[in-house]
Amino acid sequence: MVSYDKVGRYEYAPALLNEYKKSLLSCSEPLDDLRIVVDCANGATYKIAKSIFSSLKAKTIFLNAQGDGKAINNSCGALYPDAMIKSVLLNHADMGFAFDETYANFPAL
Repeated sequence: MVSYDKVGRYEYAPALLNEYKKSLLSCSEPLDDLRIVVDCANGATYKIAKSIFSSLKAKTIFLNAQGDGKAINNSCGALYPDAMIKSVLLNHADMGFAFDETYANFPAL
């Protein structure tokens, strides 16, 4: 196994996030009248998801949107959609999305 610091490189490029957001927004109409539940799985999508759904003017309920890196996919997100489903029903939402933030549940190669 190779240590993480020996593979690849990291480059901070905030402009790419703006380009990604612009691209996503170009694929959608405004969501003014929709109530949407979004489970961010306590992962990296919490920032971009909040920004995207806010820009689309959706009435959004966010679950597991702390993004502290300590509880990613911990009984939440796409791997555990029960809380999102319950929230959709409880809040009479039109739809729900659940993100999967890690590869932690894939078997080791």
